[in-house]
Formats: sequence, structure tokens, C-alpha cells
Amino acid sequence: RHAADLRRIAGQIAALTDLPAAARTPLGELHEALARDDPAELIRPLTATRPHLTGTHPDLAEQLDTLTPP
Repeated sequence: RHAADLRRIAGQIAALTDLPAAARTPLGELHEALARDDPAELIRPLTATRPHLTGTHPDLAEQLDTLTPP
């Protein structure tokens, strides 16, 4: 279930179009990790996108916190 939750939130974040330019690198890494088979590879890029979510997508940031605690 944890793997499915990671993939779900990664897909939601990867689909966002309103994140700042500074989020491009972590988003690119997130897209690459989504293409791989190991969901554990999603954790680092998901964590890197988190600071860019707090202002415009606090709900996603909160969900991310439950899946990838600091």
C-alpha cells in the first residue's frame, strides 16, 4: 500500500503546472523516478518537491509528510 500511495502522490505532484521554476529539477527527477520500477526511488525527489508545495498546495504537502516523514 505504501508503494501505491507514493506513486499516487508522485503522479499528482508531477502533473502540477503552477510550481515555481526552482521546482523544475526535483520535478524532473520525480518524472524519472516514476518511470522506474522501485517506488523507493520516489522518496528523494518527493522530499525535494515538498518546499515548493507549501504555498500553493498545502494539502499535497501534508499528504507527503505522512508518507515521507522528515
